[in-house]
Amino acid sequence: GKRIISSIYSEYAVNKNMRLRTSLSLDHVRIEENVNLPSSLQSLQYRTISFHSIGRENLIINENTISYDKRVRAHAFSLLGGLAVQQSHYKSLSEYSIKNVNQGNNNSNIADVTTADVLWKMSSLFAKANYAYKEKYLLNINSRLDRTSRLGGSTAGIFPSAAVGWRISKEDFFKDVPLFSEVKLRLSHGASGNQDVVRTYNRKGQVMNTASASYDFNQNEYNRLPDANLKWERVVQTNGG
Repeated sequence: GKRIISSIYSEYAVNKNMRLRTSLSLDHVRIEENVNLPSSLQSLQYRTISFHSIGRENLIINENTISYDKRVRAHAFSLLGGLAVQQSHYKSLSEYSIKNVNQGNNNSNIADVTTADVLWKMSSLFAKANYAYKEKYLLNINSRLDRTSRLGGSTAGIFPSAAVGWRISKEDFFKDVPLFSEVKLRLSHGASGNQDVVRTYNRKGQVMNTASASYDFNQNEYNRLPDANLKWERVVQTNGG
């Protein structure tokens, strides 16, 4: 198999406080597998099994952001907003055959060929705001809106989070403590989402095309049944440290 990961980006400084950035990345994976089990390695001595599979996936991600940083005396602000889109396309071909080695020239060769073609897309809007006072008291707010083609009626999910922090090592009373260079307390609460409820193509199911040497026609069948009620897996967490 092989894997190629590449990315490119450009950034433009509007002024000393504001920046625009766009990036494009590609993750290409290709895996080929060959397996041959001769009759001497199996409990059923009369057959040989072979398996050949080729699969490839292309994941493309485009991200566009605008950021703004400002410091006014003891106050520091940082804002970021953006739009991201991604697309994944997976295709595979698998061949499976069984050969009866005890029938000489009349041996039977049962072969199955299976193909898969899976495409999904996701778009995201996200925003982040950071505030610090004298580098001691910290506030962080995040929110994102994700929409995916992989789920059913609830294709969109909103996932906010917030955190507060206290950098104790910046306080005057801590300057006489040489043991630690930095000490900070942090408390956060928020939600995160997961679209991998099932592996792929959940809303429409997954159709497999099977061609067998023992039949005169191709068969289309569901390898995974569709489910229009699938929605984002949502996890809410509170952390302190």
